[in-house]
Amino acid sequence: MGKKVHAMTVVSGFESDPFVSNTLVVMYAKCGQFGDSKNLFGMIVDPNVVSWNALFSCHVQSDFLAEAVDLFKQMVASEVRPNEFSLSIILNACAGLRDGGLGTTIHGLLMKLGYGLDQFSTNALVDMYAKAGMIEDAVAIFREIIRPDTVSWNAVIAGCVLHEYHDLALILLNEMKKSGTCCPNVFTLSSALKACAAMGFKALGTQIHSCLVKIDTHSDLFVAVGLIDLYSKCEMMDDARRAYDLIPTKEGTIAGNALISGYSQCGDNEQAISLFLEMHLENIDFNQTTLSTVLKSVASLQAIKCSHIDEASKIFEERTWEDLVAYTSMITAYSQYGDGEEALKLYLQMQAADIKPDPFEPAISWIEVKDKIHTFIVGDRNHSRSDEIYAKLDELNELLSKAGYSPIIETDIHNVEQSEKEKLLYHHSEKLAVAFGLIATPPGAPIRVMKNLRVCVDCHTFLKFVAKIVSRQIVVRDINRFHHFKDGSCSCGDFW
Repeated sequence: MGKKVHAMTVVSGFESDPFVSNTLVVMYAKCGQFGDSKNLFGMIVDPNVVSWNALFSCHVQSDFLAEAVDLFKQMVASEVRPNEFSLSIILNACAGLRDGGLGTTIHGLLMKLGYGLDQFSTNALVDMYAKAGMIEDAVAIFREIIRPDTVSWNAVIAGCVLHEYHDLALILLNEMKKSGTCCPNVFTLSSALKACAAMGFKALGTQIHSCLVKIDTHSDLFVAVGLIDLYSKCEMMDDARRAYDLIPTKEGTIAGNALISGYSQCGDNEQAISLFLEMHLENIDFNQTTLSTVLKSVASLQAIKCSHIDEASKIFEERTWEDLVAYTSMITAYSQYGDGEEALKLYLQMQAADIKPDPFEPAISWIEVKDKIHTFIVGDRNHSRSDEIYAKLDELNELLSKAGYSPIIETDIHNVEQSEKEKLLYHHSEKLAVAFGLIATPPGAPIRVMKNLRVCVDCHTFLKFVAKIVSRQIVVRDINRFHHFKDGSCSCGDFW
């Protein structure tokens, strides 16, 4: 149909009209016929900024971001002055490409041409810096907006969540609600749900769920997945299942994967496997992530029989891909079964293959006490009660030594002396968080700690001893699952 209309414009002599030409350029591009679009664009004599905008905006909308950037560079090279729409469009391309360097250059051009105060441009800048992970710059631009709209708030909050500045995202959400100028919408609340899930904030997450019910969006797929993630990470699997059941159509893998992962993290491996079989019977799609999680659940149920390192090593050596997950699994296995030399050898092999841990982040543990979050990293001495925390650790180590605990230094692959390895293990972030929990909560109260990475074997053993000696339940949620330490044992059966 489009080509017929084009033919009619040629016959009628309107093809040379700039407005008609621009419309045809857009039409072909939006239909995915970029070759025809560019050919027609090339026939325009002295294309103006509107013509260029029409061409590369369609490329951005169709996710041809690098091509859009190239077209923008061609426009500048042809000495056509970009306007605020040109720059905002290309900022969107930079956001999609996560290219903060080019985005910063466009920002400078935006200011030079006098478009810096335009709301559309500032929103695009906030979005670009946020998606590129330049959160400080995103917040700085956001703070300069006199009256931010919902788009502004959503861009900065979503960017914080994307790059795991979860606490800042929730602070901004609170500011948005207090501003009185605009209200959170479904996109704001979806981002906030992800932050609550990551931080384990059950109460706030439940409040957000109530807001989503009021605006009747709680059954939206991505909102529902956010709810499943939240409730799974707060060990509220009945609520997670209800959120899953409310989804009207379960085609695709995202919702099923979220719930299976939740069951696996909470140690409910039978339910994880049962849901997988249910999905299979209902012809609901599954993918590699689904299978990986289910296999982990199967392995957990057979934990006692899973120490077949030779078989695992053979499969690892026969693989045809270089994969961080495979290396991590084998390094962890060797460490767990006391072969630190093989673990170190594999770690160096992984580095030689230029496979780096992702994301680059330190181990962080946090604990909520009296509505305040206390965060710790390895060797942390910044806490106001640091002296008390280390005194409690000294006390625990003395008691644990008498009970038979000794540091499992084989799990540490740093190339340092044994005494230094013991010191590093002694100061792990989850140990500091638990020690703080012991001095900051009433006797007998359960201690709940969250960690952004996997709990190491030494800390796992340490916490089993601590739970028995102090007669407390200690719950640690790491990146893989929940660990319930009680009476000298863990709910994971020492497999995670």
